[in-house]
Amino acid sequence: MVEYILPLTRHLLAGNSKKLEAFMVERGFARVQVVPSPLHTLLPCAKLRYTYHYWETLRSHEPLPSRKQIDPRRLGIALGNICLLEAVNLGRDMKYRLYGSNIAYHAGHDLQGMTLREIPRHFPRKDFSDLPFHLALFQACLIEKRPYFSEYMTTSAQRRTPRIWSRLSLPLANNRGEVTMILHCISPRPTEQPAARVPSDMKMVV
Repeated sequence: MVEYILPLTRHLLAGNSKKLEAFMVERGFARVQVVPSPLHTLLPCAKLRYTYHYWETLRSHEPLPSRKQIDPRRLGIALGNICLLEAVNLGRDMKYRLYGSNIAYHAGHDLQGMTLREIPRHFPRKDFSDLPFHLALFQACLIEKRPYFSEYMTTSAQRRTPRIWSRLSLPLANNRGEVTMILHCISPRPTEQPAARVPSDMKMVV
């Protein structure tokens, strides 16, 4: 349940992803895009497509899969790129319950057990100006109960290795049907690769 909604989240809920994209561009990120209910067959990475297919399989005849249904043995090629996040403090923050080993390697840090708001304190020399972007996306995913695809490129402005970061956020329900967790797949790509062109799947209903 999300009781405190960020201003950036409100733009997403109103169908305006451009505000969120502009927020990132102003902070030096490039090739930013946000797509609600992405057409999963056109996701740019095999690991994202695999994760989406796995989530869809778990849905079966239910509106959403639950956290209890997630079986690491069935995450296959995506396992090391998977994060599980849980809403805390009435949705004001998100906590990493799982942080994939591949992501920790590429990012240069392991965020497991941390909330988004705690991260800058643990890594004071790194630039985490993208955290409001992620929290807004996670809040929208929880509230709207639908998947979100996002992508951006890090540059030297963030004191990080330049990479394209493609992400897929998928909502998970608890035993009361409330969306409190997110299955999140992250796939870093070389900057030489073209930007993804992922349309929204208007037929996708959660």
